[in-house]
Amino acid sequence: MPVAACYGVELRIRQRNAYAMTDPVMLERMLTNILLNAFRHAKKANILLSLRLKTINDEPKWFIEVYDTGAGIP
Repeated sequence: MPVAACYGVELRIRQRNAYAMTDPVMLERMLTNILLNAFRHAKKANILLSLRLKTINDEPKWFIEVYDTGAGIP
């Protein structure tokens, strides 16, 4: 949140009661890279970090999603 404020963006986080069986250092590194990219390119924007449960082929799967109101890639 403090880093987002330095870039002038509002970061919202939708938390869920779930866990991932993965390398926590690599997961943090990936999320940090994605969020910093959104902070840099979404000037005065809103950014949402969300964990969503979706059904794929009748199996529940968790997805980490980042939504922003930046210009995007042409």
